[in-house]
Amino acid sequence: LCPNGLCCSEFGWCGNTEPYCKQPGCQSQCTPGGTPPGPTGDLSGIISRSQFDDMLKHRNDAACPARGFYTYDAFITAAKSFPGFGTTGDTATRKKEIAAFFGQTSHETTG
Repeated sequence: LCPNGLCCSEFGWCGNTEPYCKQPGCQSQCTPGGTPPGPTGDLSGIISRSQFDDMLKHRNDAACPARGFYTYDAFITAAKSFPGFGTTGDTATRKKEIAAFFGQTSHETTG
């Protein structure tokens, strides 16, 4: 059984897209017709791609061993795996939580 209501693929991997949820193949928590469940909280309405780029300016520098790894799309997808992250409370509260995350991330990565 996958956490957070995610589908369990025929190979035992968890996700919420068609390869995980489609029938035949999906083992548990499959949605009818293989339609993935809706997101529990999409942060793209809280932080834009340009804001993300501004917060992590040096993530694609030549000296960064992980350049190209930290992308906006990956952040939005990863955030959906943690349904409580930036999805509870009013908009101001959600923005504060996301800002705290990026403040810490920026501090640890760019000083």
